[in-house]
Amino acid sequence: MKKSLKKAVGISLCAAIALQLAACGGSKKAEAVDLNAASLDKIIEEAKKEGKLESVGMPGSWANWQGTWDGIEAEYGIEHNDTDMSSGEEIAMFEAEKNAPTKDIGDVGHKFGPEAKEKGVTQSYKTSYWDSVPDWAKDPDGHWMIAYTGATTFITNTDLVSNPPKSWDDVRKG
Repeated sequence: MKKSLKKAVGISLCAAIALQLAACGGSKKAEAVDLNAASLDKIIEEAKKEGKLESVGMPGSWANWQGTWDGIEAEYGIEHNDTDMSSGEEIAMFEAEKNAPTKDIGDVGHKFGPEAKEKGVTQSYKTSYWDSVPDWAKDPDGHWMIAYTGATTFITNTDLVSNPPKSWDDVRKG
């Protein structure tokens, strides 16, 4: 497995296990596990016992999640299932299931991280590279972190367009 994929698999696995370990116990009130104190080997061991990873809002067609899920299954033998939801729906589901979670992990828009923390549906976890993540992209206590961002760009075939757009206003003008 490529080093970058292995890192992504490890990150996703750790993040997924954050809620997965809290979800163990079925209908009993979920108890938080201190993942910051657990070794990666211990997290992987517990994930393999579970054998299944349930996500929301993380379909294979989004942000190369499919590559991550395939890597987790190939490397660790852990199957994956996703239910596609909006960020708001995810937080509402996690809040409704706070005492008996059915899902392990969700991917929400960056503005929803603080809301999820406020509603008490997150679990603190700081990755091994936590200190290299800019402060604006993470909760200081580890309840959320921006894992990826996007930027809109203009791609122009300059063989056909002599004056490419440089702003949205240029695009509106045609």
